[in-house]
Amino acid sequence: MSMPVLLFLLCRLSLGATEVRYYQLRSSFSADSDWAAVQWEDVNAILTCRLVSTTNSPSSARLYPDRLTASQALASALKGHSVGITVDYAFNAEAINKPIGLQVTKGDIGSCQLEVYLVQGSELRAIARYRHTGTVPGSNGRNPIAYQLDLAALKDSLPLVGQVAGGGNRMIWAFYYPWYNNQDWSSKILKDTPLFPYSSDDPCAIAMHIDQAKAAGIDGFVSSWWGPGSYTDKNLRTLLALASQKDFWVSIYLETLRDGGPREPNQITEWLTYLLTQYKDHPAFFKLSSRPVVVLWASGSLPLDSWRQIIASVKAKGLDPVFVGMGYDLANLDVFDGIHEYAIFNIPDLAATYQTTSRFVRYYPLLTSDAGPKLWIATAQPGYDDRLIPGRKGAYQDRLDGQYYKNTLAAAIASDPDWIFITTWNEWWEHTYIEPSRLYGDLYLQITAGSARSWKGNRP
Repeated sequence: MSMPVLLFLLCRLSLGATEVRYYQLRSSFSADSDWAAVQWEDVNAILTCRLVSTTNSPSSARLYPDRLTASQALASALKGHSVGITVDYAFNAEAINKPIGLQVTKGDIGSCQLEVYLVQGSELRAIARYRHTGTVPGSNGRNPIAYQLDLAALKDSLPLVGQVAGGGNRMIWAFYYPWYNNQDWSSKILKDTPLFPYSSDDPCAIAMHIDQAKAAGIDGFVSSWWGPGSYTDKNLRTLLALASQKDFWVSIYLETLRDGGPREPNQITEWLTYLLTQYKDHPAFFKLSSRPVVVLWASGSLPLDSWRQIIASVKAKGLDPVFVGMGYDLANLDVFDGIHEYAIFNIPDLAATYQTTSRFVRYYPLLTSDAGPKLWIATAQPGYDDRLIPGRKGAYQDRLDGQYYKNTLAAAIASDPDWIFITTWNEWWEHTYIEPSRLYGDLYLQITAGSARSWKGNRP
């Protein structure tokens, strides 16, 4: 374990640790259908899970607290090709007292198979095996079959005992967009505008934003960054200079997408090398245990193996940032130091999702000896509206006069995150801003300030 990770672990432990008893189970899921999935009925029986491996290059293999999926091209399935995903789970020791329900679904062709083992050191003890070969009439191609996993046989095996650290330092960040020019505020795409229209290269405007954010309890900006020499790069320099004068933090949101798809891994590596070489030692660039923090937009646009290669290449240059990936696919935890989501308005039960994901992130170290604690970052958002943007499908979330924002902040806080991300300070095109505006005044800063006082003032 590296010294920075050890220091972070000690910091987390100092805030309180929980002893937990659990069984480590391995689920090996394979399918020669075009898609297949396993859904756990009682996700509360599971403390966390970890991607172990995939087999035969599935086109998609996803891991979430309550389900795992594997898929491949239909043409491959028709040829009898098989893909798979292997996952380790930490089941609460109390789970052995009653059967655990699960549902297996798949496409209309082919079959799938789930095998469950108890992990005992380097040995695997077979617990259960399920094979799904048919179709279910009237299921619209989902073909669900319900099973029960009876863990009573584990009563002759002693559970493992681990300790899990509590939450780390509580910080609030807001996504910040330094891409505006004065003429943008006359755009017909905008329903609202700032109280004081500005250009993003104006130091007075940036200083005002920092002061407003600090007064509302925000600790830093995650600034959108479009690469070396860009307008956002120029404005990042000004933002850092002013932030260092005002006791304010800055990280960057690495924009991994371009028109037509994700950026090439080589370009991302080059950008990161430039970014870290130029800014990692700046006093306002936030560092976690001496490691600069980089937040990744749309990290899922590249395979995890590509990110492994990018991170390895960056580290080979003597650079070792903290990477925060995007998306609640828990396989991200095998590569990144933490996870976040940007848009959360389309998550049906946000509070439940946050509670479960928080637990899975916090308990993740139970299943691996080579990873320290991971960052759990919950997102709050005031609303969303891109209906005026040409080419968009027109997604919308009503602000509900600030109530929606209050609800997302409450859900975030209840999940005991390390940090909260606010989407956003000033993304005006998608109308997710909390910056003071003509329509809302400083309502959203008042809401932010109240939540910040409540959360930061009640540390465990």
